[in-house]
Amino acid sequence: MSVHFALLRHAPTIWNEAGRLQGSADICLSRAGKTLAAQWRLPPPYDAWRRVASPLMRARQTAQLLKPAMTFTLEPRLREVRFGIWEGRLLAELERRRKRGFLAPGMEPPAQLKRRLRDWVSHVARGGEPLVGVSHKGVIRAMRRLASARGAWRDDCLQLFAARVDGTVSLVRDDVALLAAP
Repeated sequence: MSVHFALLRHAPTIWNEAGRLQGSADICLSRAGKTLAAQWRLPPPYDAWRRVASPLMRARQTAQLLKPAMTFTLEPRLREVRFGIWEGRLLAELERRRKRGFLAPGMEPPAQLKRRLRDWVSHVARGGEPLVGVSHKGVIRAMRRLASARGAWRDDCLQLFAARVDGTVSLVRDDVALLAAP
């Protein structure tokens, strides 16, 4: 048996707009990000699903602005990957310096992230209730890897997954467009 869940990346922050790596830094939405998130509306049936959000400010703010308005709970396992000393650095600079497989001091190891997400997927499946989670690019990218999904996705679309009790996950759809708020 599997249970569906959808993930949505938070709206833009000032650091997104500047091309900075955020990681676990608790950055809030930019003015443009707040405007955009306030325009997002979940389509049926996702609009009635329980909601959770990463505890980081940018995800919480997006969850608060997402329509229809609904209470949500914080889910620490959906927080962004820790990038250690790379946080706050320009992405373009890091791409030039990064070596495949290199972990920056203080960075969350990929195996730890994988365990964290598999634990959450198993929790969702055991709960038996579909949900929408507001999270981060690194988490969504890692979840897609766990589901053996390839290719790019749009930040303004829900990523729909199927969770199983053993912690395995599969991608159902990656193109569930958000509606414009009335």
